[in-house]
Amino acid sequence: MTRQCRLVVWTLGLAGLGAAAAQDVVLRHEDSDGCGAAEVVLENRLVRVDVLTGEPPPVPSQRWRDRLLRRPPPEARPRYGTRFVGPGWIGQVTFLPTGRRWFAETSGGRENWQGIPEEFDEAVRVLEITPGVWHCLKIGVGLCQGVDRCFRGSLKLIDPGVWETIEEDLGAGGRAVTFRQTVPARDGYGYRYEKRLILRPGESRLLVERTLTNIGEKPWDTTWYTHAFWGQDGRGGYDDRCWATVPLRGATVPGLGEAAIDTRICRIGKPPQAGYWGAVDGDILAGGWYACGTDDGAEVFLTALAETPAFYRMWTCPQTYSLEAFRLISLAPGAVDHWVETLACGAGLERLDAHDGNAGYQAVVSSDGAPGASAAVSLRVLPFREVAEGVLRLQFRGADGRQRREDHPIRAAGPAAAVEVPLASLSGVLPVHLEARLEVAGAASDALAMAEAARMVLAATAAVPAVRLPASGGGAGAVILGPYERRADDGWVPTPAAGFLSEYLAAAGFKPIFVRDRDGLPAEPAAATALVACVGLRALPATVWRQLEDHVRAGGGLVVCGPITPTAFEGTDLLPLREVSSSVRVGAAPRDCTREFLGAWSRRYQLEPLEEHPVLSGLPFLPTGRQDIGVLQILEPTPAGRAILRYQTPAGLQPAVSTPALVLAAYGAGRVAVLASPVDWGMPSNWCLWNRLGEYHRQFFQQLGLWAAESALPGGATAAGQ
Repeated sequence: MTRQCRLVVWTLGLAGLGAAAAQDVVLRHEDSDGCGAAEVVLENRLVRVDVLTGEPPPVPSQRWRDRLLRRPPPEARPRYGTRFVGPGWIGQVTFLPTGRRWFAETSGGRENWQGIPEEFDEAVRVLEITPGVWHCLKIGVGLCQGVDRCFRGSLKLIDPGVWETIEEDLGAGGRAVTFRQTVPARDGYGYRYEKRLILRPGESRLLVERTLTNIGEKPWDTTWYTHAFWGQDGRGGYDDRCWATVPLRGATVPGLGEAAIDTRICRIGKPPQAGYWGAVDGDILAGGWYACGTDDGAEVFLTALAETPAFYRMWTCPQTYSLEAFRLISLAPGAVDHWVETLACGAGLERLDAHDGNAGYQAVVSSDGAPGASAAVSLRVLPFREVAEGVLRLQFRGADGRQRREDHPIRAAGPAAAVEVPLASLSGVLPVHLEARLEVAGAASDALAMAEAARMVLAATAAVPAVRLPASGGGAGAVILGPYERRADDGWVPTPAAGFLSEYLAAAGFKPIFVRDRDGLPAEPAAATALVACVGLRALPATVWRQLEDHVRAGGGLVVCGPITPTAFEGTDLLPLREVSSSVRVGAAPRDCTREFLGAWSRRYQLEPLEEHPVLSGLPFLPTGRQDIGVLQILEPTPAGRAILRYQTPAGLQPAVSTPALVLAAYGAGRVAVLASPVDWGMPSNWCLWNRLGEYHRQFFQQLGLWAAESALPGGATAAGQ
């Protein structure tokens, strides 16, 4: 039987009696998603949070004749399907000082493409009722019926259990709402799930407490993650001014003996016909948080857990993108799992380097890069609550191992008023390990939200390399050749590999166009062609090979990526290859949202640099950078070819491969590069991250294109860059 009820709890304390009404959090009910039913809105003067209640329908009754004939009961359809947890679904978060709405807002059919749904993806199988058909627990949905492993698409709701909604006045103007579901034990399996959302006055920080209890007699496992649909560009989507980051372990910092923390912002690209999808394993994560932001107003949104996730699933599509931190849950009978998530937003940071639950931090280090030069150091602090009087407590540890402490007063700061704290004492002592914590008197929810002290590793700006690539393609043309199909408008439909290259080269300053490979180079391109890139190489007419030879001989660049037909280059000496002898292809991708994502990188091939080269400058490789290549070919270079990358095989993966992955050569006045894998790394074609949302994948192909085309760009090529 299903029951939905609402309880209102008043817990007024003395601290709340004098709170001004304008400061209080308002909890009200309105139809915020247009579904015809009232939703919950939590709002103070900094943020508005729209929460979908997802009130489940009653279980349909079954006629006596159907029961007698043992026909399956009618389906009880939840409002938001049998995938996500409906009640408590955060539909939108708005930062009121700027009006920034952070999430996508679209819906269609029974799916809602909006806000921050959450899912317990691994269903708990309870009882096999017929061969291959199971009763199962889908946490947050209820008792369902599914097939085989009871993946989301096969589920039919049988009983949603009992849902309760509890509204609380927390005192001092704070409010909370709890959504509680109880599915009584059946065949030894049952659970209780609570999701409590807390908002206090003067804070842009929403705390989400979750508690999951096994109330059955048998143990079970599941996975949990939030499936945020980001859309912060002002139109419910994203553009090239939007970014995201996840903190990753970097290389060891010389002189400090400690790994750097990579918080590089990742631009969210929209390659035509392509997108990103894949896993980031927990062993290279440097914290339990991630951040999204936009250059417009230097706004940022923090999502933080207290512990490091087991892994992330990352993906993009034309409408939205998501960074999904997974927790693995195993509960014995009577056991309880409790975790707190912090969602906080504000303006004033160009990126996020660390947080302590109370504030976000951006380290600013500037120098001319000369050896031994001192650096100007400061710390930008974005409190997630209004601060009249606070103290920023800092602790440093330098290369000499000595600990130092500093306290800095923080006044008149807040989510819409970040402050910058100069750290003059650090200008001559980098690198240092820095820990920061903002303490604010009277912060009622700090005990729940407070993470460990924000941790950063500050180092001087890297020295400028002696050999540099051109900064930009300067508007030069880039022809991307491929086996395209014609569009209805008489253009060409790019392959996913061509889509990636098109976006990357455009961002590097080229003007890319798609041309079918067997048609050859255009006679009168819109811009002088400096670069030709082949996304795969098949047999080409001799006239096309002569065009390519003339192009490179005159100073142009050529980049050839797999797959390469072994006989495709027999009629030319342009490529630095003797032969392409065989192909290697890994198995299928891990099943979505399962523990098979753990260690998935070890079942795919990686890249290993053989020497320093401008094409590889600034790129991370194992152990911190993982390319996860699914398809490769065995190449034998000519004596003129120079391999600067080779494949590396993780332990246990067969066959073991260590052959050249990237071969470079000069040809006349120009340059040629051959990559032995597809641009999108192969099977599955969209498993392509390196390392979060394609930021190093993008940098690699941009640098490869700039190197190949350098002789045809202003300034010409440097001999050391050959």
